[in-house]
Amino acid sequence: MPKITEGVQFPTGPEGKRSTLATGVAVFAAAAAPAGEELAGAIRKARKTWRQEYPEMLTRLVEAQSYSAQRAIAIAEAGLAEIYSTFEFVRGGEVVGVEAAMAAPSAARALHTATVAGSGALPTSLSVPYFGDSLSDQVLVDQVNAWADYGALEPAGAAALCAVANSAEWRDLRGRTFVALGATAELGPLALLLQCGATVVAVARGKPAKWAELVSMARASAGTLVVPPARIF
Repeated sequence: MPKITEGVQFPTGPEGKRSTLATGVAVFAAAAAPAGEELAGAIRKARKTWRQEYPEMLTRLVEAQSYSAQRAIAIAEAGLAEIYSTFEFVRGGEVVGVEAAMAAPSAARALHTATVAGSGALPTSLSVPYFGDSLSDQVLVDQVNAWADYGALEPAGAAALCAVANSAEWRDLRGRTFVALGATAELGPLALLLQCGATVVAVARGKPAKWAELVSMARASAGTLVVPPARIF
């Protein structure tokens, strides 16, 4: 049975196939352009051996982003621009660019969201699960510093964790909105964001049971969850 192609699709290549690898390389190369042609060219050249070379290429890209806030933003914008200019949108056999499709959405397919408001309280401390236990307060700080001393955690990461653990203000995310891609992922930040009172826009392909878990989690939290209505009704 032929596969039905609908919605947002990866670009069609010269051979008529949609290659996620080739597209990924093109997006990363475009993103690297603000940092200079040397890095962008190296990424394009690594296409045939991308699965072996991508760790080095992406490390170099992150290093380029860390040069300045302006460059980090420029790199992100360049990558997104490549996606919008090359990805396709298919509906009823008609193919248009995704940017054009998003600029003129179908009136027959109006988009809606549902909001799940939690009734829980903000956490009094940062709690991190660890081997069946829960670390918080000074115990957490001591463990984080031990990880940093051992080399299992970057010093900057340890400092950030300790800052959050020691500051109630940093654990209050009310009034802030985050978009969680892959919201149903087990290792994602959604649970902590909701606990800290954030508004989280959830994007995922999860099964109904997974979405039900997110909704229950949101209702028990201090945060707000924004989801597609079809996922909870």
